[in-house]
Formats: sequence, structure tokens, C-alpha cells
Amino acid sequence: RFSHHLRVRTRWWSQKWEGDDRGVTKTFILGGTGWLGREIATQLVANGDDVTCLARGESGAAAEGATLIRADRTGTDAYAAVSAEPWDDVIEISAEPSFVDGALAELSSAASQWTFVSTVSVYADHDPRRAGHRRAGCRSVDHRKRM
Repeated sequence: RFSHHLRVRTRWWSQKWEGDDRGVTKTFILGGTGWLGREIATQLVANGDDVTCLARGESGAAAEGATLIRADRTGTDAYAAVSAEPWDDVIEISAEPSFVDGALAELSSAASQWTFVSTVSVYADHDPRRAGHRRAGCRSVDHRKRM
């Protein structure tokens, strides 16, 4: 089921600019060698996007047809190879908030759209103290206002 939903979502994503003169969508995936990032990259490449992934590469290879930029996001020059590029879409897949903050600081001005995939929206809360209580959802944050 999830793979079908992902295919539908990425198909829409790649076709959102259909009819304009921009050509191929340039998509940058932060963390594109793990399961989810590689699957998103695979679908976007199949839809004709120009996909670049930035990762250490320890979780595996980037999707076939995607470019892998190897970088350690704890380093001060983690985004040096990609910071001058304009990106139509940036997809952030990270479990580390400091990585997200660092990427936003370095790359947000070069991105037309930024999507953050957060595991807080995926995993259930199994704490018995909150059983029966509905948890509030996460609010959306516009990081450009912080900068």
C-alpha cells in the first residue's frame, strides 16, 4: 500500500510543473541512500526528474539514475558542493534536528520548495500514561521567518 501511495505522490510531484517552460524538475534529497530516500529518488528519476542525493552513503547506494554527493552533515562544509545550485524541490529526510537546521541555513534561499519528512508523524505513541488521549499534531513552521 505504501509503495502505491508513494508512486502516486511522486507522480504528482514530478508533473506539477507540466506546461511551464522550466523543463526537468531539479530535486535535491538530503538523506537519499536509506530506504525512504532511495525509494523517493527511484520514483522521481522514473518520472524524469534530475535527482541529486546528499548522504554519507553508509546506508547504501543512491537510486539508479540519481547523483550521489557524499558528505558528512556534521562537517562545516557539508553543503559546499550543492549550495550554489538552484533547486526546484528539496526533500529533507533526517532524524537529527541539527541537520535540518544546518541545511535550512545553508540551502533555503536556493530552494523553491522544501519538504521535511519527519518520523514524529509516523510512529505511534505507546506511552500508557497517554492512552485514550488524542495527541496534538505537529504544527507547520516557516523557517524563513527565523532567519
